[in-house]
Amino acid sequence: MTDRSLQCFTTLGEVDDFVTGLDGALRIAIGRGGHPTSLEPGARIPTDATAVLLGFPDVSDVRPTSIVQNPGQHAWARLVLPVADSEALTMTTLDIRTSWLTHDNPYGLSVFDRVAKQLRPRLERPTWAWSVSNPHFAKAYGNVGFTEGAADLFDRGAAWMQEGVSNVRYGPSAPT
Repeated sequence: MTDRSLQCFTTLGEVDDFVTGLDGALRIAIGRGGHPTSLEPGARIPTDATAVLLGFPDVSDVRPTSIVQNPGQHAWARLVLPVADSEALTMTTLDIRTSWLTHDNPYGLSVFDRVAKQLRPRLERPTWAWSVSNPHFAKAYGNVGFTEGAADLFDRGAAWMQEGVSNVRYGPSAPT
């Protein structure tokens, strides 16, 4: 079994536009404290949301309480939302954990693939990563993308970071 994830740097506004425009998707926002809120078509992501669960009516279970406890088992992908301010932007992650899947509902991977297929064309690549202590040895990562809005934040001085990782920075180009 393999987990699947898609990592990128994007603004919350861009994520909101993407999620709102997902064709046929069901959306559940997860607020601080893990409380689920079903989002009606066209509704924006609540400001207190930390993640959005994405599913499709042809394969995903629609009982919010069960979904929050075990999203993949119910064929929902999770989109961890970015946090941004003038100084930093955290990485956004779309994922599905195969350990959540059961023999009774193997559609979680197809949900991930359907969402990722619509997200990938919005991303530019590669994303560069470097150590804070030695920025001259940067490495390009083709599997991590970024959006125009994230690049704009970077150009205005915001550091791209992965939550919980303080010694690595990311960007749309290698530091000079």
